[in-house]
Amino acid sequence: MNENFSDNDQTMSPILDTTQRQVLDALKAKETDEYPLSDWYLGALYALQNKYNPDRISQAAQSLRELLEKLPRVVRESDVVRSYDFAGMRRGIYNRWIKDKTRYDEKWKDKKVDGQLDKTLRKIDQYLESNQRPTRREQIQSAIGQIDPMADLFDPKIQAAKRNQFHNIWMEIEGFAHHRSNPDEQSFMECFSTIDQIIFDLLAPITAQNQQEIRTILEKPAPTEDDINSMSELITRRGANYRFFFEYVKNPVWIPILKDQGFFNSPPNVKPTDEGYVTYPFWPPISYLKLVANNAPEQVVDILADLPETDNPRVLEEICDIACEIADIELSLKLKPWIIRYVKSPYQQISLYDLIIKILNHWIGGSKDSVKAALDLSKFAVSFRADPMSEEKQAHRLENPVDEETLLETSLEPLPRFEEWEYQRILENGIRLLCEKEPYQIAHILIDATASMIRLRMHQEDLDKEGEEDYSEIWCRRLNRCDRKYPDTKEMLVHTLTFACEKVYKKSPESIEGLDQTLRKQRWKVFRRLRQHLYAQNPGEQTLPGIRDFILKYLEYKYYDKWTYDYEFQKMIRKACDHFGSHLLSEGERKAIFDAILSGPSREDSLKRVGDQFTEEGFQQWQRKFHRKQLRPFVRLLIGEYQDYFHELEDASEKALSDKDYAPVQDLGVKWGSSRSPSSPEDLTRLGDVELLTYINTWQEEHRDKDDGFVKINIESLAGAFQTVFKDTIISDEERLAFWMKNRDRIERPIYVRAIVQAIQWHAKEQHYERLNLWFEFCEWVLSQPNVDREEDVQSSDESQDY
Repeated sequence: MNENFSDNDQTMSPILDTTQRQVLDALKAKETDEYPLSDWYLGALYALQNKYNPDRISQAAQSLRELLEKLPRVVRESDVVRSYDFAGMRRGIYNRWIKDKTRYDEKWKDKKVDGQLDKTLRKIDQYLESNQRPTRREQIQSAIGQIDPMADLFDPKIQAAKRNQFHNIWMEIEGFAHHRSNPDEQSFMECFSTIDQIIFDLLAPITAQNQQEIRTILEKPAPTEDDINSMSELITRRGANYRFFFEYVKNPVWIPILKDQGFFNSPPNVKPTDEGYVTYPFWPPISYLKLVANNAPEQVVDILADLPETDNPRVLEEICDIACEIADIELSLKLKPWIIRYVKSPYQQISLYDLIIKILNHWIGGSKDSVKAALDLSKFAVSFRADPMSEEKQAHRLENPVDEETLLETSLEPLPRFEEWEYQRILENGIRLLCEKEPYQIAHILIDATASMIRLRMHQEDLDKEGEEDYSEIWCRRLNRCDRKYPDTKEMLVHTLTFACEKVYKKSPESIEGLDQTLRKQRWKVFRRLRQHLYAQNPGEQTLPGIRDFILKYLEYKYYDKWTYDYEFQKMIRKACDHFGSHLLSEGERKAIFDAILSGPSREDSLKRVGDQFTEEGFQQWQRKFHRKQLRPFVRLLIGEYQDYFHELEDASEKALSDKDYAPVQDLGVKWGSSRSPSSPEDLTRLGDVELLTYINTWQEEHRDKDDGFVKINIESLAGAFQTVFKDTIISDEERLAFWMKNRDRIERPIYVRAIVQAIQWHAKEQHYERLNLWFEFCEWVLSQPNVDREEDVQSSDESQDY
């Protein structure tokens, strides 16, 4: 830096060289009234002019320090994503803490940590971990490092080098300002020159000359060593140059060059900020690797396989896309660890179910190793996790072990790892397609997932009991299809399991025996029902032993005179009788069964069932109805007096029997799994918009149906009914839709906002694109709201709910 001051006139303006003028112009372009950057810069120059001032170096250093400190506040830009609502987290923790103190009587020593307190402590831990603040040195480094509006685009290694350079300059200026350094004028002038170059590189607009130099080098099919050195200097100088390079580079020839220079060594991680946000830094090298992956797949996969770990969803998403798009499945398979890391990550940008579907269908077409990888991913995708309230429910159950209402309220509800509609799509568009290629292995995965899900529904005392009871006839009335409007995820899983088993019978007859043995080993009733369903669909010599075993054990256990058949059991009998005829059972076996049927039901059982209301006429009617239902599946085998009696019963009946008459439970109406809305969609449609908004905000009287204790009347099902109304009625009415878009902030529970989003998704899926701008705007509003834990999305009436 040259000194261009007059010794005779200390008030005249300094004469600036070309670099200084460029720096001054760049500062003027960025400064504000609050931060006059150019004044501080000129102040440093003026201080240096006065050679009669013995403290001029310190004063100049103070002006430069002020400039460096305030510069980030003027030009800093950041791509941030809302992640933490610290105020909301504090309120939630405080509310829980007050309840815990009351429950523990404010005494903690030697007390057992119950489920509620455990949840409070975990929330405190999450809050403290999320709220870590950097040191002042770290803040300075971060701020100075982000003076360049595009500095975040740099490879972390380059960012670190720049931060170190800036920090070293900062420390030198601090030393000069506070007289901690030897006030050597030459050293200070060198420091000043470095600051000039840094500011100019950061603030001056990228020149057309820079762009042209980068373009010229990139257009060469094989860059020279000088080209490589020039490019390295250009793209590390400015974030804009760095971005420009990665936007235009398309030639795979640069892969080894960039690798040797370390551009692929440091993918950025998610970065928390002081304001309760996190940043998902963009990493340009990954976009380049994705672009050239199909032209140089081995090079790209080798780089990604050796990449250091990162939790940045922008980077992970691109790696997953590369894995899905590389034609060579075995190469794609090398990226499996990244796929697993992403599906388990708390940070995700894309619809995860789409990725799982794509990668499953890609890997299943490869070698044994890739098929195994697809199956491993399937295990994760279909599995359930424990009810998030399981510990609290268990504690509540122990307090009231014999109270029937308590037992119903504390029933466990395990959840899949995805939202309900996402889980459904994974099963339909991913797992079912795998069944076409690997039905036997998929069936085993689904058997394990179903058994695990049922265990997660059971409290330990229920698991310890002997027996097969799983109440599957309530939550999955039909194994191969849904006969109600809102199937739940447990039912979806069983439907997919049934589909896989059916495919084994059609595509892999050599595996039928193995599948049957696996199903026989399972404890729960749903697997017995599944075997009967499969036997009914596939009567033949291979299934005949199993069919006979079921029929004769029913006789052995003396059930024919007591219990009407399950749906699958009667269907299996009927199909087997049609297929095998008299060869199914010997004459003696048939007679024993028919006599057992006609011997029941007993008068004693009837008396117990109806008590004082017992009449002989009523008992006779009930007995004849029972005989008719029990004999019907065997109609092809009935002869003699048994046949005559059945025809007599048929002639006396006004309505023919069908499979539906063997349904395990009566139709409980529209509901979500074992729950239903307090008001049907039809009832909600009759409400005006203001009334409907008030209703969904205020209704919270969750309870059990007085006529059927297995059915919950809850908010989740009300949200399902509201979603139906929004989808079928409100979206098509511009006036009503405008009301809900305008008053969206008045919706107090996030579950209803989710219902609107799902209605919008359905609308878009049906290719109704006329309101896309409105949908985008609404979704942006949703994303701007603080996150809410899924387990708290539907709360009991004594808890408040915020976004």
